[in-house]
Amino acid sequence: MQASSSSTASAEKAGWWVRFFAYFVDFWSQRDGQTIMNKAMGIKVVKTDGSPITVGTAVVRYIGYILNDIIFGIPIGFIWAAFDGNKQGWHDKIAGTIVVKTS
Repeated sequence: MQASSSSTASAEKAGWWVRFFAYFVDFWSQRDGQTIMNKAMGIKVVKTDGSPITVGTAVVRYIGYILNDIIFGIPIGFIWAAFDGNKQGWHDKIAGTIVVKTS
């Protein structure tokens, strides 16, 4: 019984990762670079040249999110943005993106 519940939990966890991945990639690349919360905060994600991000860029940025969480078990890549001159986290540097205020 335990092996079955373990595999069910793993499948459920994988399902959540797929949903998160789809949500972020869709909103960043297809919806003006804004998730629902980004829109509420008046910010969006763009390439460093100011152009909209593509699906490929969104995928790389999301992979950067995962790397931020894996290293040392703390979100050091996100914390980095507080001290970076361009306010870019590691995920932004990896993907060539930046978060900007919307008008």
